[in-house]
Amino acid sequence: FERGLKEGFSVVDITDEQFTVDQALGLAEALQKRGLNKEAADVVYSCYMRIDEAGDKTNYEAKYGKSLPELLVDPEIAERLARGGMRFAQFGLETTYPAKMEAMAKGTNVKRVERFGTILRNFTEHGIMPHVFIIAGAPLKESFWDSEKGKFSIEEAALGRKVAANDLEILEAIYNLRFLHEHRDSIFTLKHTQFKLAFDSPQASRPEEFGIEIKEEDFKKRDIGSNIPFSYKEGHGPSNRVLRDLLRLYDLWKKEEMPYQPVTEEFMYAQRVIQEVGAEKIKEIATTLFPVGESRLSDTEKREKGELLQRMWGQLVGRDY
Repeated sequence: FERGLKEGFSVVDITDEQFTVDQALGLAEALQKRGLNKEAADVVYSCYMRIDEAGDKTNYEAKYGKSLPELLVDPEIAERLARGGMRFAQFGLETTYPAKMEAMAKGTNVKRVERFGTILRNFTEHGIMPHVFIIAGAPLKESFWDSEKGKFSIEEAALGRKVAANDLEILEAIYNLRFLHEHRDSIFTLKHTQFKLAFDSPQASRPEEFGIEIKEEDFKKRDIGSNIPFSYKEGHGPSNRVLRDLLRLYDLWKKEEMPYQPVTEEFMYAQRVIQEVGAEKIKEIATTLFPVGESRLSDTEKREKGELLQRMWGQLVGRDY
């Protein structure tokens, strides 16, 4: 950081996806000891952060007198992180749907998702702009399809029938969009993407546990690739049509309802600009020029949104998709 400042740089992008709160607090302290970020933001940075303890070996109780969850909801900690230069934090929420959270095994649950809303508000109030990742099409564990265990009793009671994979994907989107809607004023950017089978992931290592089949022949045709081609076991994963529709629905929702989206979408992969402009200025521009609402959608997009919702409703009430 010091060297960068000497060479005229004042914005840093930390790309370690396991960057911890402990490291962020340590960085803030180290910079202040060197006389940086004391009176003004000499250097600012973006980073990834987790909403759970997965991969973080820090003993927060011993070091800070609080557990990591308690630290993350503490406004004083958000203030210290902001004073240390944090301006843009990317969170892999992935899903708010209980069945999918359990299958992903990332350490999230309903209570942690609720707490994440508080984290988002704390960060936003202190000038740290949150980015949220959402995944569509993540496979469930095979054990979830055992109807004897009553895993989908709530869904089946609501639909009045046995639940199907496409139903679950649409219901997950309802959960996700409800959370995103409730906290939209504290989310500056959102990325929604289709599930990819990554090397060495639990799903790739034990595909039979997740109802997926690796396409060996397709895989052999690739010289190099970042993901493994796969298919869902029959009836245990969403159709391509449902996935396409859901991803498009997120596109339209984001454009229509996210307050800062028209401003931040131009800077999605140029965090340097986001950090230099700052949260307050982005809010001001968005509020003045791009009021939230249907006026953000063209007539064609409004019709498309209606058709998407009609098809999804048809799926849930038992019509052909």
